Amino acid sequence: MEVYKRISPSDHHMADAFLAALEDERKNCLYIEELSQIAVDKSHKDLLSLIKLDEKKHAFLLGCLFKKLTGKDCASSKPTRKSAGKVLAKEYEETFFYLLDAADFYRSIYSSTSNNDIKDAIFEIIVDEQNNALRVEHLLNSLNRRNFR
Repeated sequence: MEVYKRISPSDHHMADAFLAALEDERKNCLYIEELSQIAVDKSHKDLLSLIKLDEKKHAFLLGCLFKKLTGKDCASSKPTRKSAGKVLAKEYEETFFYLLDAADFYRSIYSSTSNNDIKDAIFEIIVDEQNNALRVEHLLNSLNRRNFR
């Protein structure tokens, strides 16, 4: 709790949100990597690689926001996430809805602050999450077309 001594209660909540989101983004990197391991072809792996890069960027941005808000680096943790299953279509579908939920979560952060630096970074994350949901939707549609041939 020492990190929060110099920030207001509303900033304290924002810092907590950044830490929770940062942990999720780190977990997502691992999960997307696992999905890439079971992807059906290079085009799927390439899109998953783009998504993973965005997740890494989000973790970096959230870490920067946390430091700017608190003056402290956030502790590095070894994230764990459920392993990707063997039914790729189901994994893609769950990932699609997870990304949409993430975009909603970031919208709530965006609307709860008047700080333009925070708004700019969070807006970038929102756009990425929405684009990544579209990428996963493309992967799912591609997989479904493949299964109907």
